[in-house]
Amino acid sequence: MKADKPNKIIVGIYYVLRTLMIAAALAFLWQREWSSAVYTALIFLLMISPGILKRWWDIYLPFELEITSVIFIFLTLFLGSLENFYEEFPWWDGVLHFGSGFLLGFFGFVFIYILNQGSGKLNLSSGFSAIFSVMFSVTIGAIWEIAEFIFDKFTGARTMETGLPDTMGDMIVNLIGAVIVATAAYIWMKREKRIPLTPKKIN
Repeated sequence: MKADKPNKIIVGIYYVLRTLMIAAALAFLWQREWSSAVYTALIFLLMISPGILKRWWDIYLPFELEITSVIFIFLTLFLGSLENFYEEFPWWDGVLHFGSGFLLGFFGFVFIYILNQGSGKLNLSSGFSAIFSVMFSVTIGAIWEIAEFIFDKFTGARTMETGLPDTMGDMIVNLIGAVIVATAAYIWMKREKRIPLTPKKIN
């Protein structure tokens, strides 16, 4: 199945964000804000990692998910953490966790395809694929919360400052986002007989 050519505007945004990260790292170095420079460099590496995985290990990754991942990393780690958007805008964290439910839900469908890339038509029901997508999203969301907890313990940071209510709120909005994606994808799969964002047919 031939992939559609990416929209030029989207491709432009993709490279603008990468360039912005390089410029920000250089600016932090100029200002001798060493920790911010290192953190920005790490964010840049995360932003290019989907493309590296896609090209070096021949992992199937639709450009739509690749660019969405880059934007999400920019919004969470650069604007959210480094530029203190989480403190400036109380709603920022909730909106991004809701968005992560969407993003990870789609990644769940692509993960099904990656696991079965060498096989022919999949003998999977639309319902099973949708449930797997939700479970994948919720699992990654829970792992993220655990990582935040460990990060706080070892660094003294306060990413989980409000404790249990914040954690449960994040996981709930993540679940809501995942369920919305899975429901819409289920309806789409019943009609198209194909896993979303992949060329893989299902029975």
